Amino acid sequence: MIQLGLDDQGPAYSKWVPRWWRGRTVRGETIDVRTSKYADPVWQQVYDLHVRDTLVQAMGRARAILPDGMEAMVVTCEPLGLSLSDEAVVTVNSTASRALDVVCEGSTQSSQYYQLIMTSVGVGRRTAFKLLGELQELGVLNKVKRGCYQLHDAWSRHHPPP
Repeated sequence: MIQLGLDDQGPAYSKWVPRWWRGRTVRGETIDVRTSKYADPVWQQVYDLHVRDTLVQAMGRARAILPDGMEAMVVTCEPLGLSLSDEAVVTVNSTASRALDVVCEGSTQSSQYYQLIMTSVGVGRRTAFKLLGELQELGVLNKVKRGCYQLHDAWSRHHPPP
């Protein structure tokens, strides 16, 4: 607020209130997004400028990683004026993420994935099979037969699906 010369214009504290904004997907569909914002407009103005600049800078850094650039996806609930993805964003907890790493580093087909997950992630047999089921639902693994899974063709440690 001081950098923008607004330090004497806003209250010392502002609470969060609901915020709705409308975005358009790559295919042109309209989506209403619910998020939160500061109740005080000065605090919100400063927040918007800071968040927008940080996210736009992050996209620029992501694109510069490869010589020819790359597609960068920003996962945020803030309105940036960019097209929204038509694809659902999948989130997994840290345990499932570790299981995903184990599976992606393993062989292409294994009836031993559950043992690798038990050992590497430090979970019991039931939890290991539950994690394998979650990875199957996410499309990471294909179940070949009982207890035997195969990594989906689109997945690898270095080339996750788009």
